[in-house]
Amino acid sequence: IQVIASQSQRSDVFVEDELRYRKQAWVILVDASTSLKAFSGEVRDIALSLAEVAKNLFLDKHSWSIFAFNDRFYIIKDFSENYSRIVCARIGGIEHSGMTYLPDAIKVASDSLRERYEETKILLVVSDAFPVGYRNIDEELRNRVRTVIRSGIHVLGIGVNSEGVKKYFPVSCIVRNPYELMKSFVKAFFQYMSMM
Repeated sequence: IQVIASQSQRSDVFVEDELRYRKQAWVILVDASTSLKAFSGEVRDIALSLAEVAKNLFLDKHSWSIFAFNDRFYIIKDFSENYSRIVCARIGGIEHSGMTYLPDAIKVASDSLRERYEETKILLVVSDAFPVGYRNIDEELRNRVRTVIRSGIHVLGIGVNSEGVKKYFPVSCIVRNPYELMKSFVKAFFQYMSMM
């Protein structure tokens, strides 16, 4: 405005702003253990909501995946496959049973993220964060989360009706139902991204 008003010939005041987009890879890791059996509907709805967000957020449909775990590890959507009705059916078919091998599941999920080429790698853990299954699993979970964060992977805990995530995950939100997901998760996600 000043250049135009002063009728100056200067052009150095015009700077082109570009929207910077950093390529991201996500893994959504869903707890399918017995401890969340009472909230199995909420867990499935939260996983489905996150999948829909990822589907619309990523230009590259192979930049995200969904895994589930208890004392086993389940591939719901691999990086190599497209999001489809089959993937939705797999989410709907998650059955809760077994122990909560959370540190082990985080290791497998973070290993899959390390192989990705994207600049930013994010692990979203949907759980009540009550690891059960072997001796000293609490300490193993703390160490695993620290190790993953030090490796450059960003970890966000989404507590399903549980404040336990605050104990293990530096950035977390508590969600009691899928409707709270947007408010709580988006706030935590943008808070985390602003720190990067």
